[in-house]
Amino acid sequence: MRAWKRGLRGGVVVGLAGLGVALLWFEVEVRRQPGSLPDWRWSAASPVYARPALLREGSRLDARRLRAELTAVGYRPTEAARPAPGRFRTRDRLWFIGLRPLPGASGDTTHEVSFRLDASGRLRDLKQDGAPTTGVLLEPQRLAGLLDSRAREQIPHSLHELPEVLVDAVLAIEDRRFFDHRGLDPWRIAGAFSANLRAGRAAQGASTITQQLARSLHLNRERSLTRKLREATLAVKLERSHGKAGLLEAYLNEVYLGQMGSAALHGVGAAARHYFGRDAREVDLAESALLAALIRGPSYYAPHRYPERALARRNLVLRQMAEVGWISGEEAQQAAESPIDLVPRRPRRARHFVARVERELRRAGVPRTASVVTSLDPILQAAAERAVVGELRALESALPQLQRPGDPLEAALVALVPQSGDVLAWVGGRSFGRSQLDRVTTRRQPGSVFKPIVLAAALGSGHITLSTRLRDRPLSVPVPEGRWRPQNYDRRYRGSVTLRNAIERSLNVPMARLGLKVGLPAVADTAQGLGVESPLARVPSLALGSSEVTLLEMATAYASFASGGLTAAPRSRLLVSDAEGRTLERPPTRATRTLERGTADLVSEALRGVVARGTARSLTRRLGAMPRLAAKTGTTNDFRDAWFLAYTSDLVVGVWVGFDDGRSTNLSGARAALPVFARLVEELGPLDRWLR
Repeated sequence: MRAWKRGLRGGVVVGLAGLGVALLWFEVEVRRQPGSLPDWRWSAASPVYARPALLREGSRLDARRLRAELTAVGYRPTEAARPAPGRFRTRDRLWFIGLRPLPGASGDTTHEVSFRLDASGRLRDLKQDGAPTTGVLLEPQRLAGLLDSRAREQIPHSLHELPEVLVDAVLAIEDRRFFDHRGLDPWRIAGAFSANLRAGRAAQGASTITQQLARSLHLNRERSLTRKLREATLAVKLERSHGKAGLLEAYLNEVYLGQMGSAALHGVGAAARHYFGRDAREVDLAESALLAALIRGPSYYAPHRYPERALARRNLVLRQMAEVGWISGEEAQQAAESPIDLVPRRPRRARHFVARVERELRRAGVPRTASVVTSLDPILQAAAERAVVGELRALESALPQLQRPGDPLEAALVALVPQSGDVLAWVGGRSFGRSQLDRVTTRRQPGSVFKPIVLAAALGSGHITLSTRLRDRPLSVPVPEGRWRPQNYDRRYRGSVTLRNAIERSLNVPMARLGLKVGLPAVADTAQGLGVESPLARVPSLALGSSEVTLLEMATAYASFASGGLTAAPRSRLLVSDAEGRTLERPPTRATRTLERGTADLVSEALRGVVARGTARSLTRRLGAMPRLAAKTGTTNDFRDAWFLAYTSDLVVGVWVGFDDGRSTNLSGARAALPVFARLVEELGPLDRWLR
């Protein structure tokens, strides 16, 4: 018996010693772990916004466009007499909008805006908070988050900003004893161990919110005892280093809640915007429960793909909240009976443009936490992307020889405001995910779309008019390689034609003669003055577009014609502000006069003839009369590049179509690029006010 007692005593001593060693090891490991948390204001990627819409007293307003813009940023209709922030109400021609704080603005100021539309569609009686005003900016659409190599979407919020029901929903399903434990929950560990033992598998987890946060910030997804022990030591260190409120705020900003394309959704802010189209500060009980439901398995419970799973899990969260007394049974039942109301999944827009903005910000040394408001028009951008993809597919369907799985037919489109150079749409290719090459800024031969620059140089010389006659006969010019002999597209000669007729029909030989008559230095200087920065070889073929330029440069040049001779540098950023709302950068419009007004107007007159009678006349057959539109088609040797540039005084649109490797498409600009523009106008529908 004594031996037995001595053995028991010895076992207890050894056990206690082992426990002491384990606790000592655990304490040493805890002290070795990092205890810092990110400051979410300074660690989140820069939010990038589209151009905000401006409500202006007396201006024309398309009600459908306004409704589309409000819906795109998560505003919802309401019947309330005074709409809450993020809501709007319409009655007859009266509008009432509850404005949320503008991104990048300091403070959390909201406003009530009201106005009416008169019979002509003009905005009248514009008021903000009951007082008359001349203009109101609406909340812009968020395009992306920049300067984050981890491909994550994150919209940080302070804990005090978030609704209590959202915080309660997360605590109820993930860690209801969060405020009672020190990082590890022994009761939960024991309960999970018992449940898993009964189930014969890992059916229930025991990780606290602090453990989940430690795992997300510092560990990978490896399943091993070593990682679990480090997770525990990290959790204890975080609890010792921070208050509960700080840990909960960090968790709600960091927790993974699904995917938006290739970008991971981190935090309730990004998730609320993605799933509900609204700010996390505005979510209701049912929406809060759904966000909490996703934490366990964002892919398994993905509400767009598996709505039944998501609904069942959401309702479980509601029952848990009622069980602990944080909501009533009636509230839980009412929320459980509501359907899951999700906004449609929207593709990530303007990814080539966003990548360009990111490069510009890096070159400018802008801090990664800056808020960026861009010039992009979200409705025009969406229509442009649909036009590019839709028309390329139509071409490939009609002409199977264009189908190349490994190297598909590509296109680019850019749209600018002539007077300011503001970029309204930018499509660098049919798929950013497949190819990050930005074809808006890739150099290609422009072909005949360069001819209006020759025309501008000639008209600006003072002794040439649109009525001047040019010889259309075989031309042979000595060059270092031998002799250069340009030909017309149809290989016919017409003897003598007016300059107006030469530009409308895009005749090569007369335009080549005109370039030689004006002088190649004058042509090159005119092009550079109009915004062409690419090097131009001063050879006879320059007049026919032999030197490579970019689509952006050509759009800038045509914008000069549209604005009456003023050349504005392209502008993609309107406002850059820091995390506190202070302005860091407000890039000004940079426009200089490069052509006399009369010269620019004559170029536009000639290019309107291209639409009415020339190589772009197929546009009127497809779209009807467009008397304001000036345009030019372009095709390069062997049909490698197809171009189309079109403009009014309000908008310039440039389109390029071709293969990246320069392979022939056997299509002219009128057959390949012009239809992309036509589809853009069709996509805009009644919103194509810029072009008619």
